[in-house]
Amino acid sequence: MNQRAFFSFRKPADWSSGTSYHLQAEQDGLQIIRERKYRQVKRTTIPFSNEQAQIIDMVCAADGRWYALDSLGSIWRTDLVSKHIELVMKLDHKQYVPSKLAVQHERMIVLSQGEQGSLLQCFVLDHGQLKWSTTQWYEASFEGYELLVLDNEEVVIIGKLPHRELLQLLRFDAIGMPILNIELPKPPEHAPIVLESTLQAANFFIVQGNAQHVLIADRKGRRLLSWDMLSNQFTLVPLAIRYEALLALAYAHGSYWLLLRHASGKGSELIAFNQQGAVLRKGELELAAGRYLCGSHNQLFIWNGEKHDIYTITPRLETAYWKDQLGHTGVWISRSLDSKLLGTVWHKLKLQLKNADDTSWNVRYFASDSLEISLPHGIVQLDHYLADSSISMMEKLGELEGIWQHTLLDPEDSLLHGAVGKYLWINLELIGTAQHSPVIEGMEIYFPHSSFIDELPAIYLRDAASKDFLSRYLSMFQSMLEETDLRIASAPRTLEPRQVAGDSLRWLCSWLGIEADDYWSEEQLKQLLLVAPKLYSQRGTRYAIETVVTIYTGHPPIILEYEDIKPLKENAELGEVVERLYAADPHAFNVLVKAEHVDTELKRVTLQHILDRFKPVFSICKLVILQPWVYMDLHSYLGMNTVLSEPTLLKLDGRSSMPHHTITIDVGQDNRIDKHTRLGLNSRLE
Repeated sequence: MNQRAFFSFRKPADWSSGTSYHLQAEQDGLQIIRERKYRQVKRTTIPFSNEQAQIIDMVCAADGRWYALDSLGSIWRTDLVSKHIELVMKLDHKQYVPSKLAVQHERMIVLSQGEQGSLLQCFVLDHGQLKWSTTQWYEASFEGYELLVLDNEEVVIIGKLPHRELLQLLRFDAIGMPILNIELPKPPEHAPIVLESTLQAANFFIVQGNAQHVLIADRKGRRLLSWDMLSNQFTLVPLAIRYEALLALAYAHGSYWLLLRHASGKGSELIAFNQQGAVLRKGELELAAGRYLCGSHNQLFIWNGEKHDIYTITPRLETAYWKDQLGHTGVWISRSLDSKLLGTVWHKLKLQLKNADDTSWNVRYFASDSLEISLPHGIVQLDHYLADSSISMMEKLGELEGIWQHTLLDPEDSLLHGAVGKYLWINLELIGTAQHSPVIEGMEIYFPHSSFIDELPAIYLRDAASKDFLSRYLSMFQSMLEETDLRIASAPRTLEPRQVAGDSLRWLCSWLGIEADDYWSEEQLKQLLLVAPKLYSQRGTRYAIETVVTIYTGHPPIILEYEDIKPLKENAELGEVVERLYAADPHAFNVLVKAEHVDTELKRVTLQHILDRFKPVFSICKLVILQPWVYMDLHSYLGMNTVLSEPTLLKLDGRSSMPHHTITIDVGQDNRIDKHTRLGLNSRLE
């Protein structure tokens, strides 16, 4: 048979030579692009009793704990793990009704409503001590509706001032002193908004984005306003949403988030957008709905006050949906594959892929001796037409629909029937689901065509119809034989430690007497195979033990033989300690490894077993695990598990450890009498 050549596509650079849409080329292969979708993962019901007052506000703190404000002025604390509810404090004023709660750092800010105006209070988070309180805005009362605490601890309120028609932004400093007030712009083509009751507070939502901007959602005014806190200017954010369905607003993970009631009335939907109003992503929640939205640790949380439920929303990578194609699909079209010979009969296409049961893929192809084709609008060079970014993919697919010669459904190894021409174009269509996408790991296109029928007597070639059938029939056996020949030709690769994996690797290890137990990783086994000849020839030596321990732990051990310990043993002061710490007999030696390299009992037992297999006959090996702490007369080695340093604040940096008698405290207790006062550090005498 004739020697065949082939085109191969495996690396991302190979796939990028073609034209694709809704597909991404990675090291794993070509697949449908995946995007983050926020889906409801868990619902947590907070067990507030029916006897408790109505919960009117619920907020999430930065540490993940939740704080609830009820209608009687009690503030409760809970979390999503234990769901234990504890009382933080109870507001003692009777002439005000609490309406809003905010938590930041070590502070709680409470906004309450009264007949003569609003009351703004700041409390210590831990024990509810009052830090400051105000009912006035420059000697005038104010009425507040929405509350926001800025990152710099200033407080912003949407409210009203006496004798002012329009709503105001009232900005207080960190100790409750007024800074400035700004009138909210009048909504276009709407009458001035006058809030007469705190029941209308849900008309507004306010959150801080970055350090400079605050976003205000005006539900009744049907607008989103961005407030620049440096210039005190308002900018209209051009985002078209159903304002009547707006439930909550938040800033999380670098984006603004809107929670809206779903148009169907069931569930809700999420919209993420940026400062300019561009929609970044969307999500639909079939069950989750509520009036409070916040983000923390790459998650979103929704509070449903009616059912006392907290919904945890987590991003998941899902196959992207192509709206124009009405499915989770993607298309890739190759550049022209040049065989260098007119009238080339292309042989077959072979795909290596990973696929799930609910995915499929289609292959179309077109061959021609010319690079130009005729389309309804004229003659074009096909490669240039495919690379033209000004033409949409849908338009390209529509105009090229009639040129493809055959469609192969879910092919893996298929002949290219009727593909005759110097140039060949391949059209790949991947069809997936929301969870899965077929992954094309590699593609090979073979040419020129060859068949076993060419080896048969001429009588089998006379009739065109029977020749075609026989050729296609024999191609099944031809593919099987060629696959077998390829495996035989590549057999030497199975003897190369760097190339093999899985069962083949463990089978190869058995040739050298290596017990490839589960505690050896594939990378460790490959390293072991590479040094096995020298390792086994020097079994029982210091080199062999040091090498095998280094492969298993990733770090070289310290090996102490009798000659190393003998001088210490003969020392009158150190002799007793040496006898206790080391194996100090002439026929014994010690292997010292760090604790982080043998961090489980299974690894310790395994390492001891490895040492017993490689140690000299009739010798004793003592394995010493160096713990990351310092005790006199124990294994403390400077530079290994001991360092000299100055006292510093404790940091979780992997370089510090706490003694067993250490007591940790909350930094929020600093500078407080009877709590945490350290003379000369956080306090002084005057």
